[in-house]
This record gives sequence, C-alpha cells and structure tokens, in this order.
Amino acid sequence: MSLISFAEPVDSASVQRDSKRLVPDRLLQFLYRLNGALHSDFCPSMNRWVYWMKQPFWCLVMALVLSVAVGIFVNTQVLLLTGILIVLAMLGTLLPWVTVRGLECRVRLDQQRGRAGNALLVRLRIRNRFPWPAWGLSLIRGFCADSVTGSCEGTNHAGVSLARIPGWSTQEFTWTFVPDTHGQYPLHPPELETGFPFGLIRCACSITSEGRTIVWPAALDLAGVPDSATIRCHDNTPADNSAGDFGDLLGTRFFRHGDSLRRIHWAQTARQQKLIVCERQAMARSQVRLLVDVSHASHPQHQIQSHSCVPSLELVIRTAAAICESLYQQQCRVELQIGTERPIHGDSLQGFRKQMDSLSTAVVLTSDEDGLKIGANSSGSVTLLVTTPHGLSRLKNLRRGVRLVCVGDGSKAEEMSQCVTPWLRVSDRHALTSQFPQLWKGACRVG
Repeated sequence: MSLISFAEPVDSASVQRDSKRLVPDRLLQFLYRLNGALHSDFCPSMNRWVYWMKQPFWCLVMALVLSVAVGIFVNTQVLLLTGILIVLAMLGTLLPWVTVRGLECRVRLDQQRGRAGNALLVRLRIRNRFPWPAWGLSLIRGFCADSVTGSCEGTNHAGVSLARIPGWSTQEFTWTFVPDTHGQYPLHPPELETGFPFGLIRCACSITSEGRTIVWPAALDLAGVPDSATIRCHDNTPADNSAGDFGDLLGTRFFRHGDSLRRIHWAQTARQQKLIVCERQAMARSQVRLLVDVSHASHPQHQIQSHSCVPSLELVIRTAAAICESLYQQQCRVELQIGTERPIHGDSLQGFRKQMDSLSTAVVLTSDEDGLKIGANSSGSVTLLVTTPHGLSRLKNLRRGVRLVCVGDGSKAEEMSQCVTPWLRVSDRHALTSQFPQLWKGACRVG
C-alpha cells in the first residue's frame, strides 16, 4: 500500500509578506541586544574610578587642561578658549554658592497628624535678600523615602522644583504631597538647592521646619477581638461574647434559680412548656496587651538615619497599628508596649492617639538591649507579640498565653520558627492588606 502526499500550492505574495515582516523583527532584536550591551556594567569594580566623569564640573576641568596644553604646545590662539572656559567655570561655581547665601527658607505643614496615603498641604516661604533673582531652585530631602526597597539612597534628590524668586522679595509656595509611609515629617532636615546656570555644582541651604506632622500608617479594618481570659467590667461598653443583664438580646435559655421574672420569654415558655428567659449582653470590656518588637537583633537591616528605611520595622509597625486601631474601634482596652518603653494605655481617645503617635515614630533600638522582655501579665488579658522571623529564633522560653504575630519573609519564618509556632503570619506588604484581615477574622473566630 503506497502513501501519496499532496503538496499545497505556495503563495508567493504571502512568502514576500513574511520575509518583509522578519526583517523588522530581526532589527528590533538586534537593537534590544545593542541596548542591553550599552547599559550593562561590565566592570563594576572600576566604577569608583570613572564615576567622577559624570559630573559636568570635572568635564569642564578636563577641557580646560586640554586647552592649556594645546595653547602652549600647538597654537597660542587656543588660550582664548581657555579664558572663556575659566569665566564659565567661575560663573557656574560662584553664582549658585552666592545665591543660596541670600535665601531664608521656612517650611510648615498645616496638619498636626496625617495618614499614609492621604494628601498633606505643605507651605514654603522663601525670602531673597539679594537684588538679583534666584533661579533653578528645588526642595530636596525631608518628604521622600523609598519604602518599597527600604533604601534611603537616591531619595535626597527627589524633590519639588520651584519658580523664580525675584530680588528683595518674599514668596510663599504651597503644594500637596502624599506620604507613602508613616513617620514624623519632615523625615530629614529639608534643604533648598540650586545649580543655576550650568549645573556644574549644586549648592544647598538648610530650611527651618516650623513644627512637624506625625503620619499614621494606612488604616486596615480587622473584625473581631481575640478570646480574652478575663473581661474587665465597664459601664458603657456591652460585650458580644459575655452574658449579663444589659445590652442587646443574645438569645434564650432555660430558667435558673434567681432569674428575674421580667426576663421570661412567654412565647417560648408556652411553646416549650418550660420557663424560658432572655439572655442579654454584659457591660464589660475586653483587654489586650500588645507588644511590638523593635530590638536590634530582630531587624538586622536597620539603619539609624530613618526608621522608614527598615522594611521589616515598617511592616511590624503597620501590623501593630492595624491591630491597635481595630481593637480600639471595637471598644477593647489595649495596653501597648514598644520595645523596652513604658506601656501606653488606650482607655480614651487621647490615649489611643498617643499609642498611634508612638507607633508612627518608633525606631530600632540602637543598643544591644534585648527588647523582648515579656513581663508578667498581672491583669490576665491576652498578650500579642508582633515580631519578625529573626525575633522568633530568639524566643526559646516563651511565656504561656503569648500569641505571636510574625511578619516578614515566609521562607525565613519557616526556617527560624522550628521551636516556636506563630499564631499568625504576614509575609509582605501585599499580604498584610489582602490576606491578614481574613486570617485575623478566622483566628478570632468571627463568623
């Protein structure tokens, strides 16, 4: 039996179109490879020897030296170019230095407190004491922080450009900025810099800050309160999980000796042929003790310059702030302790604001203090400890009844939590906003 194959007719027009399409694709691939080769750092160890060539000032110095050499050994007319370069160098270096010496700057934020992700209004007042105008001004430092990577490098030059400041005048600029992380703003002492006219060098002057604004972490709604061993009686707060004589109706139960006849549910009594009474809420308030780990060993990537440069600390603070705020909104009494500081009680609105202010401005301990000294819990309330995977590795003899909330890299948590199992885990910032509310709800047994 023979197999016969039939060849399809070839369309010459389609072949030409395909060949024309392949040429641009190959050209694009070649351009991509060329772009990658031009932007690759083949000798990173030599960067410190050649990065100075990126500065325009040193390029001008090299041109000046070359023009002097050519003018002496080749043609003296080139020395005219040398004179022009000298004038440009003096003008480009002296004018920015003189300009900033005549500026007086003050910055002020209108709000006493803010929230990460919400806009804040900034007012900058500049006074020019010299008769000539100031050009090319920009506000740097103080309002920018790289909270994603945790690095402060490169953020000093991310600022706001300003218009011309006329001579012998005072102008005020206002703008809004959205803080991406919590903290006490300005995060760093702000500065006003200029490189006008040629950008050869950049000179800066300090800015006086009139007050500071404490920015709280972004809000996160957590439903439920951890099961507490004891509940403190309170006159104005009904408890959802404790039965009493006040508040809303929780359900019904059989009559017990000593119950008031006013609480008898007559419809259910007639149906069951037994005395049934209504059970109401008890006037009480749950108590939670919240500990925040800011010890030196739990945050190995700490940087003393700014707490926002420590990604692990930022995640710990955001988690603790979400727990503290949610419990306060649910009429829970929170006792907050940050590191080795004294506990802060949140019985009132003033106490809650003090707790959030302390969390927003918390920094890593600079000394070798333990920072995880969990004292005796005399009140008997539930104790929550927010720590990192590095902190888990140091919790060998943990007191009974302490529930751990571990925030950080999930793989590291698996390796470092062999002796201690955390109550809840948060791997990163995305998991905090997307998964942690559900994990908290399930751990608190909220239906």
